[in-house]
Amino acid sequence: MAVKKNTDIKFSEVKKKAKETHVKEKFELEDGSTITFYPVFPQTEIEKMLIEIQKTLQSKGQDFEIQQDILMKFIVFHCIKYFTHFKSQLTADTYEGKLVEMNAFIDHEIEGKSLFNIIADEVFLQKEIHKVFDFLAKQTGNLLFLNSLEKTAKEQFEKLELQNRDVIEKLSKKRKQIPEV
Repeated sequence: MAVKKNTDIKFSEVKKKAKETHVKEKFELEDGSTITFYPVFPQTEIEKMLIEIQKTLQSKGQDFEIQQDILMKFIVFHCIKYFTHFKSQLTADTYEGKLVEMNAFIDHEIEGKSLFNIIADEVFLQKEIHKVFDFLAKQTGNLLFLNSLEKTAKEQFEKLELQNRDVIEKLSKKRKQIPEV
């Protein structure tokens, strides 16, 4: 009988693969300047990025509404921030400040092309941008599910409270009907 080889993944392999996702590359633009970027977006950075986006949008208040196309650009702008060498240079911490930074990328042209679009369409792999939006959709779906669950739990609690109130009232009425000795 043949001895089975241990096929368990080793943590050293996990660390090695994780380290590979944190490797940066350079992309040369038509004017000769370069952009240093992550060809693979590390999951941990995606999560940090989405937390920053969430905090920024929440700071605007519950009544704040953002147009779908602006939101999409805002998310891609954060990809530019988190997955290129620009992170240390993009320091705005308000929604308005981040829009100014985002619009600078949109308005800056190299050889007739918006730098924003060059990075989004040529530097980044589309599957990496999709990974960000897929993760965002999954998180949003989980949040909606939890909100629905919370609503159902509240409704059940209120229902039980009403039932308990009815039982207490009935017991109270019966107690009044029983003569004391």
